Amino acid sequence: MAIPMKDPAESKTRLAGTLTAAQRERMALALFRRAQTVFAMQFSYFERLVVTPSARIVTEATACNAAALVEESTRGLNSAAQSVFIWAKARGFDRLLIVPADIPVWLRSEVDELLDDGRKYDLVVARAHDGGTNALLIDLVRAERFEFCYGHYLVAREEFGSD
Repeated sequence: MAIPMKDPAESKTRLAGTLTAAQRERMALALFRRAQTVFAMQFSYFERLVVTPSARIVTEATACNAAALVEESTRGLNSAAQSVFIWAKARGFDRLLIVPADIPVWLRSEVDELLDDGRKYDLVVARAHDGGTNALLIDLVRAERFEFCYGHYLVAREEFGSD
């Protein structure tokens, strides 16, 4: 499984009108640690990989017994998802679960359902209440390539029919 995470100082910017920069940073770090704890305890058989450009998060990941894939710069979620797809394919994994680091509540039953659906489908998307994505599960055996598109880039691709 992969957990993309940017530097906590750059996280939760949509809350800038409500929380101070220090509060947003603490929140992002707390949510990251919570995700690491949940998956380490409830899914100990998962190999956890944190994808980040942040030296601070690399240290946090290592302290949580997760591997880290360091990106050269803050290239965003699209790039992180692509990097981890290539990483997992090269290591011969048969499935890849990508989850955000900032989900406040993880329910084992929901993750189990996602994994069960992954046995039937090449791609499973756990949709967030706000229309975003809470998790992606990709069948790496059948997927030759994968391009994750999030945010404005996806809107542009849909509007202009780009490939």
